[in-house]
Amino acid sequence: MFVLRQMMELAEALIHNSNLWLDPYASTISAPILTCLLSRKLGGSDDGTDALQEQYRLRELAASLLGTVAKKFGKTNALLRPKLTRTCLKQFLEPERSPAVHFGGISGVSAAGGPEAVRILVVPTLKDFDSAVLQPLREKGEPSRMDFEALVGGIMRAIETMADGVAVSNGVNGTDLSREAEQVTDLVGPIIGQRVERLGNHALNMAILEVRHLD
Repeated sequence: MFVLRQMMELAEALIHNSNLWLDPYASTISAPILTCLLSRKLGGSDDGTDALQEQYRLRELAASLLGTVAKKFGKTNALLRPKLTRTCLKQFLEPERSPAVHFGGISGVSAAGGPEAVRILVVPTLKDFDSAVLQPLREKGEPSRMDFEALVGGIMRAIETMADGVAVSNGVNGTDLSREAEQVTDLVGPIIGQRVERLGNHALNMAILEVRHLD
């Protein structure tokens, strides 16, 4: 884990070095970042709580770097951002992947594709994901509790970005948040729906519910 983190920090230093022209090598730089983001297992054989937390922190760092790569080099490589987003989405949507890989997938989609990718590619799949992945993981109980919370947290961070810049003409005055919550839950499933309801964020509710009108 120490070596992997050092390599990610080295990649970050290269990306931010204004003296280097790395545009032709964006895909090459992305490869090790995707490895740290989407690999089934990172580090040694230690499966303790601290080791698991360190793995998730490394995946968060890798997602942040992937977003930087997509933003910086996507201007000269029009195919880069869609390619990175599709790679991460594929891993997120595979039900048999581990929770850590699902976490890396949703974090990567959000970082590389941005809120619009989350809105179009992720939200319509969440109800099926809830029943196929989240509910079975929750039913495993305490041994999988950290994985469950990390994965749900990753999904929530991704969909919360959708509320940025959403115009709500009348604020929350006269808004039936409970009715919105029911509609959101019907769209994304009970686990994510309940987390969204706790936020009481009208703008986020509207951003999610707009997905119903996508062709």
